[in-house]
Amino acid sequence: RTYTHTDTDSVVSLRFQSCSDMQPRWDAALLVTAAICFLPAASGIGLYSQSDQIAILNHANLDGILYNSSIAWVVEFYASWCGHCISFAPVWKALANDIKEWRPAVSLAAVNCANMRNRQLCLRFEVTSYPTIKLFKAFSAPFFKGDPYEGSERSVLALRHNLINHLENHGENEWPPSCPPLEPTSLAEIQSFFVANDVQYLALIFEEETSYVGREVTLDMLQFENIAVRRVLPSDESLMQSLGVHTLPSLYLYFKDNTHKEISVKMETRIFYTYYLRRLPGVTRGAYKLTVNHSADQATMEPWKDFNRSGLSNKCYGELLWLPLNNLPQPHQTH
Repeated sequence: RTYTHTDTDSVVSLRFQSCSDMQPRWDAALLVTAAICFLPAASGIGLYSQSDQIAILNHANLDGILYNSSIAWVVEFYASWCGHCISFAPVWKALANDIKEWRPAVSLAAVNCANMRNRQLCLRFEVTSYPTIKLFKAFSAPFFKGDPYEGSERSVLALRHNLINHLENHGENEWPPSCPPLEPTSLAEIQSFFVANDVQYLALIFEEETSYVGREVTLDMLQFENIAVRRVLPSDESLMQSLGVHTLPSLYLYFKDNTHKEISVKMETRIFYTYYLRRLPGVTRGAYKLTVNHSADQATMEPWKDFNRSGLSNKCYGELLWLPLNNLPQPHQTH
């Protein structure tokens, strides 16, 4: 194409017309660069803090915490400038608070990929979109990159159920030592239960196979002593008949003298079952203390730094030089 105008305004105008097809790409580059320059991610500030019951991992401590751990881990890889991550953060915090009693069987963690020092770490774990959730079994070997979270729904309920599925996927040699059995019990086990277990109560939750209530209550009571919880399925007809169970779900207490009684609560739900069992005489919190992993958090949290606008231009252009636009992780489309 030949241009006949030679004055400056015409040349500039024609140049912009000929490059108009590149404009969306440059707009995207400038938007991403602005995010890097202006948001707290530039100074390493993430979306979570020590009070969120979430271990904050980074390039320095991740390997030592995730690998060969007796705890199963579920890790969110996120970018603090990502709108989807910002929207998801309250859900991740709510989940962490909801399952805080499930430690030390399973715990939540997070990695801020917007922190420049974590960039290579997130590339190593093949994070291609934000937020990305990965599952790590107990005793995972070094260099394992985690199993992807399969669920499309990311509500607290769906995530909690997927955590239980994650625990149940552990093999016998991988099972977290502090995690109680989650599989259904049987009449034979119950009849000899108090011979092998020094507890005062055995709580039996009768429920449908697809129900998670029994497993949730089992994990809710993990840190409490003098009681054990097992789930029973309707397929175990001998046990159902032995205790006279007619409705599901139902909660029964079994005692050392082989007697039992049905427990009546306001609603046959996880919350009411857990509330009742924790208040039984003799049931106390065990030696495991419900604390946040402060050593991990303090090693990764950085003090807030005021943004220095004087170096904005050079910093932004410097970031733009290494930014591979076609390899940028994309936010998940959440529903």
